[in-house]
Formats: sequence, C-alpha cells, structure tokens
Amino acid sequence: MGPRTACGPLIDQVTHHGPHHLTAVRRFEPARDRVLLDHTLGRAVSRADPRHAPLTIVPFSFSMEAAAEVAGTLMGDGWRVVALSAVRGYRWLALDHGALDLNMEAAPLPDDGSGKQRVQVRLFETHTFESAGKALAFEAVVHLAGGFPAPPRVQPAPDDAGRPARWSAEKFYDYCSFHGPSLRSIRLVRGTGPRGMELELRVPDDRALFADPPRRAMHLPASLLDSAGQIIGYWLVEEGHEYFGAFPFSVTSYRQYAPAPPADAALVCRAWLRRAGTDLVADLDYIDSRGRLFARFDSVRSRYFDYGERFFFALFYGTDLSEVVTERDALVCVRVPALPEPLMRDGGGIWERALAHQVLNARERRDWYGRSAEGGERRRRLYAIVAAKELLRHWGRRRYGLDLATVDVEIVGEAQAPLAARSPQLEARGPIPPVKVIGAGAGCAAGLVPAGHALGLHFEAETSGSGGARAKAARRAAEAAVRAARARVDAASPDDVVIQPVAGEAGGFRASVSGVSVPVHVHYTEDGVLAACAVACDD
Repeated sequence: MGPRTACGPLIDQVTHHGPHHLTAVRRFEPARDRVLLDHTLGRAVSRADPRHAPLTIVPFSFSMEAAAEVAGTLMGDGWRVVALSAVRGYRWLALDHGALDLNMEAAPLPDDGSGKQRVQVRLFETHTFESAGKALAFEAVVHLAGGFPAPPRVQPAPDDAGRPARWSAEKFYDYCSFHGPSLRSIRLVRGTGPRGMELELRVPDDRALFADPPRRAMHLPASLLDSAGQIIGYWLVEEGHEYFGAFPFSVTSYRQYAPAPPADAALVCRAWLRRAGTDLVADLDYIDSRGRLFARFDSVRSRYFDYGERFFFALFYGTDLSEVVTERDALVCVRVPALPEPLMRDGGGIWERALAHQVLNARERRDWYGRSAEGGERRRRLYAIVAAKELLRHWGRRRYGLDLATVDVEIVGEAQAPLAARSPQLEARGPIPPVKVIGAGAGCAAGLVPAGHALGLHFEAETSGSGGARAKAARRAAEAAVRAARARVDAASPDDVVIQPVAGEAGGFRASVSGVSVPVHVHYTEDGVLAACAVACDD
C-alpha cells in the first residue's frame, strides 16, 4: 500500500504502510510543540539567559494521543478511537538535547469478537541520551469502532469526599504543580477525603498546544486527560504530603463515550484513589454538563517520588541545594547534602538530569552529557559544580547584593584542582576567587580560597550518633584540614599540629602549627563532620 496521510498532529510522516503494519515518525521540539514548555521538571530561573529552560518532558497523555493517531492512520477513515488498554510507559520521554525523535509502530491484533478493531502500538525513542540506538518507551492497545458506545451509568461521588479543600486550584498549580496554562484544567475541588475527590474541570484550549494550527484534530482530549496525574498529586497534597512527585506510568484502560468536548466546556471529575506500595492508583470518571459519562480511566498507576524539602525547592524554585556551613574569618564554605540514592538512580536518572538542566548552562550540559555515566563520573561532576556554583552565588549575594541564579555562574576546570568561574555579573564587580571542592558526589563540599591563603577542607564520616565518637571525628577533621592547608603552603606537612577546642564556641577549634595559631571551623552533619580553615601563605 502507498503512503497514507497522517491522521493527527503528532505524526510527522508515515514511513511505511501495509495492511498489517504501519510505521511513522515524530520529532518533538518546544518551538513547534508549545505544550512542552508547560510540562518541565523545574522552572526557568536564569536572570541572564532567557533561552535557558529546564528539562522538558512529553506528557503521558500525549503518548496516548500519539498511539491513537498511529492506530487511526493504520485503520483509515470510518473508525473512531473509543478506548486504550494495557497502556504502559517504560521511560521518560525527555528532551535532554532540545528535541526528541520517536519511531511509532502499529499492527492489528486478531479479532476478539467484540466488534471493535484492536491495534497494538509501540513508541520507540531514538538517539536517546544514553546512546544512538532506539528504546521502547511506550505501548498500548488501541480499540477502534464505527462509533462511540453508549455510556454506562454514572457512579456517585466517593463516600468520604466531603471535606473542603485546603488548597485552591490556583494555589495548587502555583505552588505544588509544574503544569503550565495549556494543561491546567482543574477549577475547583467540590470535596476531598482519604479515598477520593470530586472536582470541577474546564477543557483547555488546544490552540495553545502548537505553534501552528494542526491540519487534523487530535483523537483524544490529551490536555484534559493530563488532569488524571494532576488530580493524584492534588489529592496527595490534601492528604498532607509534601515535597514529592507523582507521575503516571500505566493505565489498565481508558474508555471514551463521546467526541471530545469543546474548549472551556465544564466537566465534573470523580476520582477514587488508593496507595499500592510505592505506587498510587486512581479510577476516574469524567462527567459532561448533562450528567452523562464522557470518559473513564480504570487504574491509572503513578510512581511516587520523595524529593525531600531541599531538593524539591532547588529543582522547582531555584533555591540552593547546598547549605552554608562556614562563614567566618574570610572563609565561606557550603556542602551539598547526601541525596537519596533511589531518587537519583530511578527512572534512568531522570532527577539527576533534571537537576543538571536546572543548574548547568548549555556549554556545561554538553560537557556533562559527554562524560560517562558509568562509575558515577557524571554524578560526581554535577555535584561538584552545584557546590561551586552555589558557593559563588552565596558569596555574590553577601558581598555585592547580587541576586544570581545558579545557572548564571559557569564553572571551568576539574575538581582535583581549584575551580575557576565565569560570571559577567560577578566579574563586573571584581575578580572571582577560585573554589576548592572536596568529596565525591552528594555530600561534597566547596570553599572559597581567600586571597593570600591556602584553604583546608576535610570531611570525616561519622554516623554512630555517639557524642564521644563525634567529638573525636571533629578533632580528626580539624587536624586533617589544617594539614591539607599547610601542605599547600610548605609541600611537607608539619608534625607539630596541636588541636584544641575553643571554649564557649560550638564547632570551633584552634590549631597551633609551629607556633602559629590557626582557627578551624567545624560543622556537624547527619553523616559526619566538615572542618575548614585558611592558612596564610606568601604568594
């Protein structure tokens, strides 16, 4: 069979069409797919570069729409998409390098006697952030029929969903969600409770989704259906959860009983929600203005991610991930706390990649993606840069009153030596001091090297919780920091280092080194002790 016209805006080209198989391609780019700018893991925070953008993700409901379009193109005119089943996402469709290419395949399944045509659809990501190969990203069975089936009876609202919402929809979107205007359909929560919610929705305007008006309409109201994941997040917020993410990855079935309602049409959504281990499961009914069931989701499963407060605000609000641990005697030091390993590892390292897009500029990202993910090289580099950038950001704020974004400071060099930095805003005020980083990965620390001094930094691990053990660890850390600084001055570390605590000063030591007094500052963390000092040198 010859080429067939693409049946929807999420197909660029049909590359093969036969009676039992169809392939098509689609490139996603923010310049043409404006909806992507409303679905990012993080927020654009640069004060200097308006082109900087956080990591963009294709919404799960738009993968459903792409599957529907491929199936509709295979079957041709006269068929309507009425359902999807066995829907599963296997990887985040992220635009790590500014664009994303999908190969889409569709093949009819054997007749099951239902009177509907079933089509198996698979979406493959090509040229992934890991390699130049292709990887299965999404699959679904698409059900098509000559017309929509009659809707079943509407179910009553969840019994316990009578509590007023603590958060208005506007505040939920502003403070708890990353969805932009083209995906915001929740208008009001009628009631919420431990097992469900009832909400009022408005259909978003699809004209805002694309830069150019598409020639063919979408098969599904994809922007409206994105609300399923939003409602799960809203319910968690109302149940008292904080600093988390919840993202859909599978659907048992989605059934539609009428054509998509027009923009700004009012609907009611009733949602039944429950926890299932680390996942959340939701059943949702969408009811039109006449009280009839428009669509039904059975078992939308979302993965729950516990960010922790510091990572949440760093990613979505551009605040510092690190904490200031020393700011005395010309010393300024910060430390990046140890982040949960499962969070950084899960989902193909999606949260590590999201953090990289939040804090690295374009040159730094190219270098970072060019490093090996094996053995932790990429992660160590990211955390070292985060520590150095945020240290200089804090220093610029304290010294000059500058309100810099982390991404507006560029770090040059390798962590084994003092790192140099570039920042037009800082350089306009004076020279930028070099930065020394110690540690590998999360838990690393950075300190400014004061003019005319050698910096000593040392972290001593200690997790026993014993007061005596922590005191000994603090002394060891203080001595090691002094020796490290002296080694940079004299090449040979002296043996006559004497460490004494400073009376009445928590976290303070004073070192006597060959008769020279050196203040040492100590900071206690959950997993150890960080010591910092500066030793005068001649150069």
